[in-house]
Formats: sequence, C-alpha cells, structure tokens
Amino acid sequence: MILAPFRDHQWAYRVNSGNISGRSPRSKDRETNMQSFENLKKLVNEAEDDLKKGFGGNKAAKVRSRKKMQEIKAAAQQIREELLDAGDPADKKPGEADD
Repeated sequence: MILAPFRDHQWAYRVNSGNISGRSPRSKDRETNMQSFENLKKLVNEAEDDLKKGFGGNKAAKVRSRKKMQEIKAAAQQIREELLDAGDPADKKPGEADD
C-alpha cells in the first residue's frame, strides 16, 4: 500500500496488488451490495400493482402495499448499513490499520 498526498491535506491510498483482472479486492463486496440494490428495485416493482389498486380503493391491496412498504424500508436500511460498513480507503487516516 502506498500513501500519496492528496489535496487539502487528505491522503489517498493506492494499492499495487498486481491484480491482472483489474478488479479491486472489494469487488465481491460491491457485487453483494449491488445484489441488495437489485432486491430493493425488485420489491419496488412488485409493489406497483398493489399500490395502484390500493389507491383505487381496494382495502386488501392497501394492506399488501403497507406490508411491501415495510419490506422496502428494511431493504433500504440494509443498503445504508452496507454503505457505512464498506467505507472507502481514502477515508482512512494515515497510520490506521486495514480491516
């Protein structure tokens, strides 16, 4: 790992891993995070029909929509937590250990 000066007294980390594929070591984590995002998009798409019916006055569709909204909320919260856990190597200060 090489520390390189960056503007405004920040430090950027560059990793020379010799990775021929060009994929970063965190690519697997990114794929997992993108799967979470794809799941969120799927939940939103699934909710569309029931939302339309619910706004049209169908009480059963309203219940299903509220339940799906709770699932969407949980999926969005999971993504927020994954983003916080992922961090960015540039956010670390010099001298901090890698995870």
